[in-house]
Order: sequence, then C-alpha cells, then structure tokens
Amino acid sequence: MADAVETACNALLSKIFETVKTLIVQADPDSILGLLENIIITGGGSMIPGFGDGLESLLEEEGFEGCKVHRIGSSYKTRVAAGALEADDRQWQNLLR
Repeated sequence: MADAVETACNALLSKIFETVKTLIVQADPDSILGLLENIIITGGGSMIPGFGDGLESLLEEEGFEGCKVHRIGSSYKTRVAAGALEADDRQWQNLLR
C-alpha cells in the first residue's frame, strides 16, 4: 500500500512540476525572479508532507535557482487576489497566451 501512495504522490509532484516549469518559461523575464520566490501551492496535494520541498528541489535541479515554495491553507484566496493586483497588463497578457 505504501508503494502505491508513494507512486501516486510522485506522479502528482511530477505533473505539478512540469506545469510550473511551463509557466515560468512563459513568464516575462523581468518577473521571473519574483515568481521563483513566490510559488504558492494549496489544496489537498499541498498537504502531502515534503511536497513543497520536493517541488523546490525539482525546480532547482532544472536550473531555477532561488525557488521558494509556500504552502498555504484557507488563506489562499487572499494571497491570490493580492498577487493579481500586483500584476501589470503585460504579465497578464503573457499568462493568457
């Protein structure tokens, strides 16, 4: 049973890593440093022990230095809204491509 849980957690981590990597590569180069320092994960998967550390490690192995993954609970709506207010039009256009 433990092997099945580990396999499932690693598959989830891999999918999230690939998605985050894609978003970082598509981001405006001027905003990448701030983006790397403020990766926020939430939801059920974020509650897996070591998940944030695992994501940080994968990103650093890929060459994205200075990553900080923050795990947050129910306050995610406030954090997401604050980040959205800080984004400029150019950042939104890059994200929506």
